[in-house]
Amino acid sequence: QWLDFNRTAICGPESLCTKVIGKDIYKSYSVGPPYLIHAQDVIPLAKQWAAFVPPTYDQYPLLYAEMYAYSMAAAHLNLPHKLVSDIFMGCMIPWPKHKLMDPGPSAKAFVDGGADMEHSNGQGGPSSCILPPLKPPPFLHYCQRYAFKGPQSPHFLFFAKRKVSTDVLECDQPDMKLFESDKDERIAGDENWTTVTACAVLRAINYARQQHCRG
Repeated sequence: QWLDFNRTAICGPESLCTKVIGKDIYKSYSVGPPYLIHAQDVIPLAKQWAAFVPPTYDQYPLLYAEMYAYSMAAAHLNLPHKLVSDIFMGCMIPWPKHKLMDPGPSAKAFVDGGADMEHSNGQGGPSSCILPPLKPPPFLHYCQRYAFKGPQSPHFLFFAKRKVSTDVLECDQPDMKLFESDKDERIAGDENWTTVTACAVLRAINYARQQHCRG
């Protein structure tokens, strides 16, 4: 999307940022955390990123402005990235991609848990959502929204990061539960993967609070 920005105003008239085209962005600059960056590159990249955020926000005062600024800073410094797309689970890329790995049993176990959905049954947070032969990925993407049909269809359950209370990790708070809706929710991608990911996000938050509050 930042191809449509006035990149000369953001990066400067001679910047490499102004010379990249769509295929370059798709291959090397459409990236997000976590990043692995060489020690010699991280300081120049961080400084350039910080410098590009304000002018990017001036043109695009919305969510993702800082992400686009990062991509333009990397292009400006000629630091193309190697994308690794199969080490996390979330709304953009399911885990794993192999079609033989069926998330259906894991999703069904979570939905059938009913009122006990938020608990990991002592198995340890988000990993408890992923039943063999599936294996949990290294990273979990806390995306904006994960929705799926609850046990009482057409009742929907969903996780929405913007609805999460700011005191969710305080020790005097109960375990978080998924939000509920009687309206049709948009289900992005495969519903089984979305269900498993909602489970993982929910239990990750609750597990983190439980571990912290135990001291």
